[in-house]
Amino acid sequence: MMNNNALRENIVNDIIIWIDENVDKPLDIEIISERAGYSKWHFQRIFKHVVGVSLGEYILNIRLLKVSSDLKKTNDKIIDIAFRYGFDSQQELNRAFKRILKVTPGKYRKETVLRYDA
Repeated sequence: MMNNNALRENIVNDIIIWIDENVDKPLDIEIISERAGYSKWHFQRIFKHVVGVSLGEYILNIRLLKVSSDLKKTNDKIIDIAFRYGFDSQQELNRAFKRILKVTPGKYRKETVLRYDA
């Protein structure tokens, strides 16, 4: 029989897999916590305890990873990439990208492409 912590870790791991598979869809904390079987407040506490970052921060980080990958691997417009991963505007993506990665998406793409072309 699983103890409470192991059960919670399994639920969080299942949710992480689901988030990773659905990062290009709207991800609402209420829907995620309902899927986990907890109230949104309780699930956010459990998630942070298990993962070490808040659910919102985790989702943002995963989205930014996908954005950075698309910036490297595609020639898609930055605005299209922003919308693909749930950002409301290119400006919103720019702010989040710069806050976390310390560079704008456009500059990241330029620097990454230059490094790979060299």
